[in-house]
Amino acid sequence: MELKKVGEKLGFKTCGSNSGGNGEWLFDLCWYKGEDELMEEFPLALESEWSHIDQFVRFDFQKLLVARATHRVMVFERIDEAAFTATVDHLIKCIVAFQGTTKGDLYLFACWLCKNAQKFVFRHHIVP
Repeated sequence: MELKKVGEKLGFKTCGSNSGGNGEWLFDLCWYKGEDELMEEFPLALESEWSHIDQFVRFDFQKLLVARATHRVMVFERIDEAAFTATVDHLIKCIVAFQGTTKGDLYLFACWLCKNAQKFVFRHHIVP
C-alpha cells in the first residue's frame, strides 16, 4: 500500500491490513509515533469500504469519528459524482451530530467513481 510507504518515509510506524509487519490495528491503516506502548503522535487514521451499500460505508466511517488522528481519511467507491456528493453530505451530517467533534477536525473523502469516469474524486471537510 502506497500510503503505508509514505508514512514510513515520513518517519511514522504504520499498521494496516496487508501491510506486512504490523497488521491492522483499529483502522484499515494508521500512522503513529511512540515507544514502549506510549502513543506520542497519531497523524493518520484511514478507513476504506468498497461496497456500494451505504450502511457499510457509514459503519466504517463511525470509527473515524472517534479517532483522535490529525487526519481522518475515508476511501470508498460510488457509481458517479452525484452518489459521491450524497454520501459525503451524509457523512458530514454525522460529523456535525457527533458530540465528540472538535473545531479543526480534518476529514478527507476519497472516492473511486466506477461507472463511466473511472477516476478518484476528493473532498475535504474541516470542522469550523
